[in-house]
Amino acid sequence: MRRLFLLALFLCSICVACEPVENNTIDKSSNLTITSSRSVNVGCGTVIGIIYYTIETLSDAATVSATADVDWVTSLDCSTYGTIVFYIARNDSAESRMATVTVTYEDESYNVVITQAGITPDTVVEAPMVTGHYYGKIATPINNYYLCFTDKGLDSNNLTQNPDTYYYFVDLFLDAEPVDENFRVPDGTYTYDISSGESGTFAYFSWYQENDYQGVTSLRRTYTNGTLVVDGDRLTLTVTLEPYDGRLSERHVVTYEGDYALVDMRR
Repeated sequence: MRRLFLLALFLCSICVACEPVENNTIDKSSNLTITSSRSVNVGCGTVIGIIYYTIETLSDAATVSATADVDWVTSLDCSTYGTIVFYIARNDSAESRMATVTVTYEDESYNVVITQAGITPDTVVEAPMVTGHYYGKIATPINNYYLCFTDKGLDSNNLTQNPDTYYYFVDLFLDAEPVDENFRVPDGTYTYDISSGESGTFAYFSWYQENDYQGVTSLRRTYTNGTLVVDGDRLTLTVTLEPYDGRLSERHVVTYEGDYALVDMRR
């Protein structure tokens, strides 16, 4: 029913012992020594990380502590001598990100730099068409564009009830007027925001949907984040679908290139 191309599967939960990507430089005069790498690369999934260290001369009055400079590295546990265990949250962005964990003992501190990879698309969709509705300001104080990336379009009543059809819905709000009489969306980058309804965002009735042979919705998965990029005749929708029925969240990149027209619903 749809042109979906599986690009990559990734682990959602892995455990790493901060395997080295470069050799450590050990200061022989130091009491605290980080024995695992101070520069670590991890995948995009949820990660349990471990930093290993040794202390040459232990003090009853001092303890090892660790802090992170980002909120996606959490639960740093220094309760067991020689190891610091922590959690790295899943990265749902396509961009990689960096964090620094600082390990301290008495007056010595060392940094461990963590680089987490961005998520790669699970699915790339080349949509045959973009269609939908233009509502103008009949129900909202700003212009409302309702775009559908789809394989079969609207039904005979201009509704999204075509049998055996998929839809990626974008319920977009803009101060800007349409580009032309086809109610095309102006060039720009627009973001998913579930609650704001502000100009430049899409939400509310934005989700992924599949219809069965009768045109009845058989699957609906909401977005957890996303962007729509409009560049002339090329539209790119990047969304993360919520976990569903035992399946993990999925990142979809949906593209369309060409002309399109929205149905005028202001009448």
